Amino acid sequence: MRRESLAVAFVLSCSSGFAAQADVPSNPNILQSIQQLQLNEAQQTAILQAIQTALQPPTVGNVLVTPMLATAPAAGAQNLIYGCTVTNISTTPKTVLVEILGTQGQNLSPVAPIPHQIPAEGSFVSNHGGNVASLEPGARCWFTVQDGTKKDVIGSITRNILTLGSVSGNIESSTSLPAQ
Repeated sequence: MRRESLAVAFVLSCSSGFAAQADVPSNPNILQSIQQLQLNEAQQTAILQAIQTALQPPTVGNVLVTPMLATAPAAGAQNLIYGCTVTNISTTPKTVLVEILGTQGQNLSPVAPIPHQIPAEGSFVSNHGGNVASLEPGARCWFTVQDGTKKDVIGSITRNILTLGSVSGNIESSTSLPAQ
């Protein structure tokens, strides 16, 4: 009983202290600072518009990239081929730069990539295999649409492992991943 009355007395004394302080004149510097923080309607609107702009999704862009397609180094130097396939799904021709990149971002093609004109609803396949590709633990395709957006095309990477010693290049296994 004694503890309860002490707790009630403490709460009442704190409450009366706060009520008494409310009647005391406030510090004019603090009041002025608070009033300066208050925003007018134009400032509030500008802040809301800035927040809305920041929350908008990024622009579509013109680069489409596949995930890394990993593989263990092939046993034979000539039995692995990576291929990048891009299809123009728009109704107008598109110019697309197709690159096959290794795990460190290096170009796996023996020649510098050049842009390719892809007709409306047409496709282009860029393949690379052999010594460089077979020693690389993975690859990805990088498609840059030079006269449109990445929504104009779809792309994928394919890894074909050819049967060793096969003169005709029979495919032993094939794996594909779509670009995102």
